[in-house]
Amino acid sequence: MSRNPETLNLAVEAILRKKDSAPFKRPHVNYKTGRDRNGNKTLRCSSVEGGFTIQTNGNLPRTHRDGVTVETDAEVCAYVRRHGTDRQRRILGI
Repeated sequence: MSRNPETLNLAVEAILRKKDSAPFKRPHVNYKTGRDRNGNKTLRCSSVEGGFTIQTNGNLPRTHRDGVTVETDAEVCAYVRRHGTDRQRRILGI
């Protein structure tokens, strides 16, 4: 099994990288990068409630540059608080 940091759950990635960080508020949310049909880099946010995709270029600059890291959750939550729908907020629990 390949350990690609972009496809790992944030909690698992924190353990693998051994970074000291605050506990995650949303361990039920998984983040995975990919591409849409036009070739734009996207971040897929999924949980048991459902999922949604955000284009990273311009919207999530750190995630676009570095992939999924321990900072991704905070960046996604800030974006969804400003621009997200009620459904997206419910999926993230914010």
